[in-house]
Order: sequence, then structure tokens, then C-alpha cells
Amino acid sequence: MSERYRIDERGWWTNLEAPTTAPDDRAGRIAQASEVFDALFAIFRPLVAEIELCWRELGTGLCARAPEPPPPVLLAHEHFDAFVRPTKIGPLARIAVPRIDGEAIERCFAPKSPEGTVCDWKVIRTIASAARSCEPREALHLEGVDEPVEPWISGWFAGPLGPSGSERWAPAELELNAESTVTLRLIVRWSPWRDAGSPERKVIEGGIEALQLRGWRTVDG
Repeated sequence: MSERYRIDERGWWTNLEAPTTAPDDRAGRIAQASEVFDALFAIFRPLVAEIELCWRELGTGLCARAPEPPPPVLLAHEHFDAFVRPTKIGPLARIAVPRIDGEAIERCFAPKSPEGTVCDWKVIRTIASAARSCEPREALHLEGVDEPVEPWISGWFAGPLGPSGSERWAPAELELNAESTVTLRLIVRWSPWRDAGSPERKVIEGGIEALQLRGWRTVDG
């Protein structure tokens, strides 16, 4: 009988804070987001991300309350077409990209900004993702999911799988917030990636250590 795994709604999570960037250093904040994707790329890949934008004041670095912010954008991996649940109500521009990275984020920005501001990202939230298995698996058997989960591509399993119950959670998700200093919250919900001591969890922890070596620090929250 195949081993069965779980989807844990609470999951295992960690919070990190990046080094401070200057108010006008949009490129630096894009680079910090890319650092996160690169550090986890061996084990975790975002497939659909929701990007909230803002007009950032060049003097203070704060997101301006007026005028209305640019509309949010969905970045979607061009080879992924499955269930996703955006958090924003209403139409979102959807941009197909080969990989969600800094270059993809730059495609979201409005070409012109009000005087004294720059169009910048405020929140990057993954709403679909894939995670790599460290051992060969033709399918993943998850409690609460009726059918075995087949790989998205060889060795990689993607979600969320459906709109309700355990199926609504992706293998892992991250949220990058740039209201002020860039912060990261990573939540891992599917075992074996969530399970302490598993090969998959060790790869994730290695990615976190790589970020810490680049100046990110662990914070409570």
C-alpha cells in the first residue's frame, strides 16, 4: 500500500526580513524578491502569483494613499493551467511568463507614475505552486484527496487541487510584503515537505539559510 501524506492547514512556517532598501530603490526590492525565488528554486516554484502594486513616495518610501493604486496583476507560469483562487475581487490582468522572477515582476509596473512617486510592488502572494520530491514518486497520495496526485512535471507536484476542503491548499505558499522593509512569510502545508527531518524539509531549510547568509534575518510573527 502506498504511503499516505497529509495537507496541514496550519502548516510549518517561517518569517524573514530583508536588509533595508532606499525609497527609490525599486530595483533593490525586485532583487530581494528574486533572491527568495532563487534560494528556494531547487524545491519550490511559484506557478501563479498575485502582485499588488502601489505608487511609492520617493521621499518617504511609503505607499501613497492617493491616487488609486494600479490594479493587481496575476503572473502565471505559461505551462500551468489549473485551479487558482485569487484573493482580490474583480478582474485581474493575467500575464503568462516562463518563470516567476524579477524580470516577470518588472512586467507588472505601470509605465508612468504620478510626480514624486514610482510604481512599485507592495505584496507578492503565491496562490499556486509546485514542490519537488526528493525521491522518485509516480503519484502522491494525500489524505482528504480522493485521487492520487500526479506530477505537474517529472518529480514535481502542484496545487491547489480544487476549490474546497484539503484540496484548496498549495504545497507551499509565500508572501512578500514591501509596505516598508521587505518581509517574507513562507508556509509549507503538504507533507513530506512540511515534515521535520524529511529530505524535502532539509532542502527548504537550506534555502532559508542561503537567504540568511545574504543578510535576511528571522523575525517573530
